[in-house]
Amino acid sequence: MVRCYCGAEMTRRESRYGQFWGCSNYPDCDGVIGCHPNGSPLGTPANKETRQARIDAHDAFDNWWPAMKMTRRAAYEWLEENGPKGHIADMTLEECGELIEMLERDELA
Repeated sequence: MVRCYCGAEMTRRESRYGQFWGCSNYPDCDGVIGCHPNGSPLGTPANKETRQARIDAHDAFDNWWPAMKMTRRAAYEWLEENGPKGHIADMTLEECGELIEMLERDELA
């Protein structure tokens, strides 16, 4: 059973973009997380603001590692060792901001 950050059970749903997990308290709670093809959650549930922060963090990360002449694999190893968490889809709003700041500092170094 997948639980939302509000404590409610999440249910697997279908959209035009594919399957996702949505909070059973919707619309009072907008917790959502995507699905792997096997139905398992892609990370932890997030509200709209945190989902946008994760998108921004992924964009920054995906621009950072090629500029640093890293392979994707090496970049994810770096993230595991140095990032707030090893998987952006598990990061909080604050952790996404922290990662973006880390990447900006490293890019300038």
